[in-house]
Amino acid sequence: MPLTKVDKFLEDVLSHIKFPFVKDDISFELESHILEKIDYYMEQGYDSEKAEELSIRDMGDAKEIGILLNKQHNPFLGWLLKITNGMMIFFIILNIYFAGIPFISSLFSKNPINTIPKEDIVYKIDINDDKIKKIQITLNNGETFTETEFYEDLFLFAWEVDNEEQGRYFNNIKGYDSNNNVIFQDEY
Repeated sequence: MPLTKVDKFLEDVLSHIKFPFVKDDISFELESHILEKIDYYMEQGYDSEKAEELSIRDMGDAKEIGILLNKQHNPFLGWLLKITNGMMIFFIILNIYFAGIPFISSLFSKNPINTIPKEDIVYKIDINDDKIKKIQITLNNGETFTETEFYEDLFLFAWEVDNEEQGRYFNNIKGYDSNNNVIFQDEY
């Protein structure tokens, strides 16, 4: 139900407010107060037209309210806030682009297993023991390799052989703790 007197009052108030981004909020707030007052006066027995008239009268002078609200919602400070918010969003996006994306990609690129073609991986053994600080493998030709460097939770061994059969496979694997005690061993 359009309330023309209410709309006129709101239009008069908003005509004095210079910062456009607060006008909708102010209009909503004032209209809510007016509608509450209309409901109050109608409960007191007034008809809707008289209740509307009384509620607008109770609100006060539209020009005076508009001038006070314009001071409260200073256009300079409002624009400064909008520009600052825009700059913050811009710098957050720049930060994500120039710092966040490289950081996230570096988490995955430092793992050397990602650079080895799958067809070159002969064995993959999951041990899953945080106490292991060193891994030692012995190849079928007797050669031994030791690794103490972690890549996340992965130890990586790589070797090349001239003869496909000799030295391609390993006989055993041992896991050592920080005191150099064997805490994992497996034979193949």
